[in-house]
Amino acid sequence: MTGLLNFRKRMILFSRKNENWLKIVLRFIGFLIVFMYVNRSIGYIAAMSGAAVNILLALICSVVPNGLAVFIFAADVAVQITRASAVVGIIMVIVMIILYLLFLKFSAKEAIVLFAIPVLMHFHLEYLIPVAAGVALSPYLIIPAVSSFFMVRYVEYVMAAVGTSAPDASQGLSNIDLNSTLTAVTSVMDSLQTDKTIVLFTLVTVITVALMYFISRAKFDYSWYVAIGVGAAAELVFGFVLAGMLDVSLAAGPFVISVIVGAAIAAAVQFFECVADYRSKEYVQFKDDEYYYYVTAVPLFIADEEEAEKKRAEKREKQKQILEQKEKERKEREQMEKEQAAQAEQAAQAEQAAKAEQTAEESADDAQVKQEEGSGAEEAQLQPEEASDEQAPETETAAQEEDAEQEDEVMTTEEAASADDTIVLTREQLRGEISGDSRDGEDR
Repeated sequence: MTGLLNFRKRMILFSRKNENWLKIVLRFIGFLIVFMYVNRSIGYIAAMSGAAVNILLALICSVVPNGLAVFIFAADVAVQITRASAVVGIIMVIVMIILYLLFLKFSAKEAIVLFAIPVLMHFHLEYLIPVAAGVALSPYLIIPAVSSFFMVRYVEYVMAAVGTSAPDASQGLSNIDLNSTLTAVTSVMDSLQTDKTIVLFTLVTVITVALMYFISRAKFDYSWYVAIGVGAAAELVFGFVLAGMLDVSLAAGPFVISVIVGAAIAAAVQFFECVADYRSKEYVQFKDDEYYYYVTAVPLFIADEEEAEKKRAEKREKQKQILEQKEKERKEREQMEKEQAAQAEQAAQAEQAAKAEQTAEESADDAQVKQEEGSGAEEAQLQPEEASDEQAPETETAAQEEDAEQEDEVMTTEEAASADDTIVLTREQLRGEISGDSRDGEDR
């Protein structure tokens, strides 16, 4: 196991170091094989079967994106079919355009399946695609796989209907035999409708890819390798069962070999892609504002045990830092929430105080207004009292004056009486004196 891990490590380091030119070289070799096989198999245009044309096309496709490479490949096939029969070629161009536009809606990563099917069908190994690519690629590989299988069958039926020799190009479109063309088109369509191998390949591919996709994403150990085993077994079982149900002649030897080779390729790809160390599996729990997370962390296998331990320690330290950071963020968030709550409470208290102050001011204003109204009423009451108080001294003065007048009158009366008495007394005295004088005179 350590030797395999060391070999894997060296290969990964080599591929990463030389990724750019290595990718171009591998793509060039693959496209060269595809174009040489397709152009020589169709062979309606001799010039396109030459090495120079194939090398040029392979070189172009090795440096352009996968979507453009698909377009170049489809154009190459359509040109040769159109050379054999213009009508059949136009139909094929329309079908290819539809498939091309449909294929471009999905990931162009699966384009390798479209190029591999024609070559693999020549060796009867097309059934290795579902299990080989089921783990490495997405379920969208069903579209290019079935489309490529269909187009290969279409070209085979066109060649069978038109013939292996192309008509003379000097005849032009005006001398096309419409009857033979219509017969060829009808023959191609009838052959496609009655060809149950397309249905068989489609069903087997869909079932295998779907099973492998769902199993590889299940939550148990070694799910990828279990998916490869289950996918290979399902492809074998459903292949033979569906072939019997559809009455399709399926070569058992090439079919079994293709499935086994596909499973081996899938296991190798998965080995270089990811080797998980399930013995060192860890469980991590953390939460945020909305969820509580239960995470299963599975480390990758590393050849050097010391380096592996170092990486595991770094990973644990990193997880610890992450947890500490999350805890710190949680505390900061709680502190912020407390501060916001305190600010909100202070704002509420300030608002209540302002309302209370406003209420007190309004009450003071009302009391002042009422006091002013009461003062006005008191003043209105005090004015008659003041008037009565002002009149009271006058009345008292008048009374005193009256009393003084009465006293004066009394005094006057008394004085008059005294005067009268005095007068009377004086008169009496005078009378007495007069009487005395008289008596004196008489005496005399």
